[in-house]
Amino acid sequence: VHTDTSDMASPQVVEVEKVKSVFRDTWTINGGSLSLPEVIALVQECTPEGNRKLSEEEIRELFEAVDPTGSGTIHYEEFVDFVMDPSAQDTMLLAARALRRSMDAKDKLVVCVLGGREMQCQESPELLKLIAKQLEEAAPTDQVVLVTGGLPGVQATFASGCTGKLPLFHCVPSGGSSGNAVGKDISAGKDEQQKGQLLARLGDVYITCEGGPGVSNEANLAFARGALILPLSRTGGASSGLFNFPAGARAPHAQVEGAESLWHTLLSNAEEAPIAKVAEAIATIISMKLG
Repeated sequence: VHTDTSDMASPQVVEVEKVKSVFRDTWTINGGSLSLPEVIALVQECTPEGNRKLSEEEIRELFEAVDPTGSGTIHYEEFVDFVMDPSAQDTMLLAARALRRSMDAKDKLVVCVLGGREMQCQESPELLKLIAKQLEEAAPTDQVVLVTGGLPGVQATFASGCTGKLPLFHCVPSGGSSGNAVGKDISAGKDEQQKGQLLARLGDVYITCEGGPGVSNEANLAFARGALILPLSRTGGASSGLFNFPAGARAPHAQVEGAESLWHTLLSNAEEAPIAKVAEAIATIISMKLG
C-alpha cells in the first residue's frame, strides 16, 4: 500500500462523532460492517470543510489494507480505530488488527511460529512437535491462538505436531494454501512479502526456529513493537543470533521477569539441556505471559 495515510491518522480529518451518527442512522446493517462503497461515502461525507478529501482510489487502497482476508467488508470498530489511533499510520498494523479479529483473537494471546522453509538442525523436527504438544497441554483453549505463516519446513512441522486442541491458523497470501492437515488457512496479504509484514505485526509471542534473513527481519519488526521473542538458539541460523537477529530478544525479557533459569534453558545447547526441557521452558514462559 503506497497511500499516504498521515491525513487520515488524525481524528480532526474525519469527524468521529459525525461518523458514529451517520453510521448509526444510515448503515446499521450487516452486523455493524461496512462495504467499500459505504466507506467511500462515509469518509467523504465526514471530512471537515477545508480538509483535503481522499480520493476513491486512496480510500480503496486503505480499505484493502484493513481487509486482509478479502471479505469485502470491514467492521465499524476497525474504521473508528483507523481515524482515532495515530499508530494507524501503519496500515499493516491496522490490517493485522483486523486479521486478529477475523481469528476471534482480539483479546487472546497470539503465538506465532517463525522459521526456515528447509530445516538444517536434526533436533528441530522433534523439538517443534514437543513444543506443540506442551502448548496444547498447558495453554487454556480460550486464551491462546497459534499462528504460522503457512510455509513448509519449520512451520509445517510445528503444525503436524498439533492436534487442534488450540485454535491454529496458517497465514497465506490471497488464493494460497498451506496444505496443512491441522488448522485453518486464512488469507493475509496479496503476496509473501505483504504476508510477512502482517505476520510481524500480528502476534504477542514469536517462537523462532532456525531461519535466515527473512525470519530475522520479521523478528526485528515484532521485537521493536514490544512482542516477546522466544528463539530456539540451539537450532542455529537467525535463532542463534545470525542475520542481525535482535540481540535484546536473546536476553531475559522484562515480560517474563523472574524466568532467568527458563531463559538459560531456552538458549541452551544440546549438551546443556535435553529438548524436552526446552519445550517445557517455552510452554512455561508462555503460561507466565498469560499471568
